[in-house]
Amino acid sequence: MLIIVDQHRASWPSLDASLGGVEDRFSAESPVARSPALGIQRRPAIADPQNKLESITMRASIPLALALLVIVIPARAQTTGIPGFNDYTINAIGSGSTSCTSITVLTPSTVTFQVSGTPLTPVMIYISFVPCLVGPPSPFTCQGTSLDLAPFPAPLPLSAGLTDVAGNYTFSLTLPPISPPITIGTQSLLLCVPSFLPLFTQAYDLTLT
Repeated sequence: MLIIVDQHRASWPSLDASLGGVEDRFSAESPVARSPALGIQRRPAIADPQNKLESITMRASIPLALALLVIVIPARAQTTGIPGFNDYTINAIGSGSTSCTSITVLTPSTVTFQVSGTPLTPVMIYISFVPCLVGPPSPFTCQGTSLDLAPFPAPLPLSAGLTDVAGNYTFSLTLPPISPPITIGTQSLLLCVPSFLPLFTQAYDLTLT
């Protein structure tokens, strides 16, 4: 059993390459709709515009979709994490690194993901069962950062929230023993304020063994 421990203490189904359990969980228990064009998970329109927490996933998914629209550009960027701006670490490893750094985690264990950005900023952590792939630069991103996960199949949102007053967002997974090893891609997305353009962190190849 894969258990996700975050501010909401939500339980998730087992992590497997088929993604079937994850997709069933989203369809059964979350008010998330899939975009038929890109497969990006998005929340429906929210009646109360003051409810910022309820709109985080929707706001994060829309700019991600914009970034996906420019994958035909042949040039390649590579995002570097900057602490206090767009830095992403796994078990406190990788601060200031560049996309597609490899990290290995032995299981069973608890994995801690942390995003460092500006205070009270919407943030979303994504995973992909395709390894990290350096993406093209996009006019739709903040500061020239790039989506460095394979765009198809679309990355799945794993956790979303707001950075705290210190600018950090922390999220943990408790993993059972995993055999044979699997490698997933993971990257985080913050939103520039007030433009709400996507600001990507560095991405990782995370091997669970």
